[in-house]
Amino acid sequence: IKIGRSGARESTTTTAVLPGCSFSPTEIELTDVYLRRKIAGGHDFPVEAAGFFHDADVYSDEPEKLVQPFLPRQAPAQGTSRRRPGTSSAPRATPAWYFFSPARYAGKKKSSGRRSRTIDGDGSKNWHSEKMAQPVEGGSAVGGCVQKLSYMVKNEASGKSERAGWIMAEYGISPEHGGGHLVLCKILMAADEVIYGFSSVDPGFSPEMLERLLSE
Repeated sequence: IKIGRSGARESTTTTAVLPGCSFSPTEIELTDVYLRRKIAGGHDFPVEAAGFFHDADVYSDEPEKLVQPFLPRQAPAQGTSRRRPGTSSAPRATPAWYFFSPARYAGKKKSSGRRSRTIDGDGSKNWHSEKMAQPVEGGSAVGGCVQKLSYMVKNEASGKSERAGWIMAEYGISPEHGGGHLVLCKILMAADEVIYGFSSVDPGFSPEMLERLLSE
């Protein structure tokens, strides 16, 4: 089922709980339905969708450890993906996870407005912003915005941070509508062994590919 803005069943798209099915909410549904209702206390959160979301601090651990306890929700594949010889040419679904996470700020005060996205530990891993936060598509009624990020790990040999094959879209709503302390994060794996034929040595991807993956 696909949950619309009213929380009602609106289409025949079934959930990823069943084999061969997918869960693919739009950006405006993520901000104006799910995140807004979660912030409001979750009393009217669509029951049918509850199993697709998890509560966790996405900046507390490496993404591969963060998602390990949870089954991914398969976002529908679009377009043509590059394949190794002998594999199917049909696009495969992108593994995706959805988390409600506290927003972290640099310093002790949220009023600073500066976000901190360094992973707990030795500071060698972080979520790197690819561009400034943008309004979500569809005309959000709650000031919905999205920040798109890549997971970076410092290479000990070179001392430089490199993309490690994970990407994230972080959704928020405006403080006027209760936002600022909680965000909704969509995390995807974009590694070679899963999708798109990226090199396992260099799992980097173009800005265009990042945009398409996070918009699916």
